[in-house]
Amino acid sequence: MRYLVFACLLLAQGVGEARAEMTPVAPGQYGIGGFGPIVLSIPDGAAFATVCAEGAPARFTTDGVTVPSGRIGMPLPAGECVALSGPAVLSAFRAVAAGSLDVEYFR
Repeated sequence: MRYLVFACLLLAQGVGEARAEMTPVAPGQYGIGGFGPIVLSIPDGAAFATVCAEGAPARFTTDGVTVPSGRIGMPLPAGECVALSGPAVLSAFRAVAAGSLDVEYFR
């Protein structure tokens, strides 16, 4: 979890502060959810991601082993975001959400 940096990147305009060296990588993922753990579909070259919980809280893990559930994992309240850093963290990310998740990727 040492690569996790918690930050809410949403401002009134709907875009957070991005460091100058961060470049968006398409495609993002929007409205993802479903049964079982959510796994990211990481575009080539992405090293960072912002994951936001929409409509309901979510829980997530980044160790690639622990399966999140309603009581296991880091909480992500509805309307909040978490910044993920590093390809290993992106690959190991798993989440469960009663609502959906929106994801933007960066390099």
